[in-house]
Amino acid sequence: MPLVDPIRFRIKGMEDRDRELLEYMRFEFRRVYNHYLRVIRETGTLSKSVLEKKTTINSRRKHVGYPIKSDILANTRQCARDKAVECVRLYNDLKERNMRTEFPEFMYETLNPRLNWRDGYRINPDGSIRISVKKGNLIHAELGGPRENLDLIRGVFNRNTEYKFTTAEISREDEDYFIHVRLDSNTRGLL
Repeated sequence: MPLVDPIRFRIKGMEDRDRELLEYMRFEFRRVYNHYLRVIRETGTLSKSVLEKKTTINSRRKHVGYPIKSDILANTRQCARDKAVECVRLYNDLKERNMRTEFPEFMYETLNPRLNWRDGYRINPDGSIRISVKKGNLIHAELGGPRENLDLIRGVFNRNTEYKFTTAEISREDEDYFIHVRLDSNTRGLL
């Protein structure tokens, strides 16, 4: 049984450098999201594999039509791509239902980055967290929140629950940062 609402934790124990890295990731995620929106608008494609081929330079593809240069993790960049694709799919769905809507707008404010479990973030059984911003730049902090939420996280590690970790989003309210962790049904017994 999937959880509908993400579990929200305050990210505690960060240094000033960690806060700067989180802000960098929020701005960079927005920039990458906007880049993918532009590519989708100009090409009309929503295929993730086609978008990768049009934007990602690698050893086999030296020249692409819409090169994206970003030093956030490739996995996090792909999450920004996925978020842009989801927004355009929602727009198309609403348009098909004859609802008045417009193509998604470019974001001018920071965007809450989505992170995948393991590559983007990792919660440990002791309530500590590791967030990967870019290669070699990790944030180590502590989770703060209601005891029942921390107990649910411990239950996932102890396999006392039917859930597994999936994605998470980082948000900021005033000077505080939060991570919104999504848990999904653990049908395969994976953490």
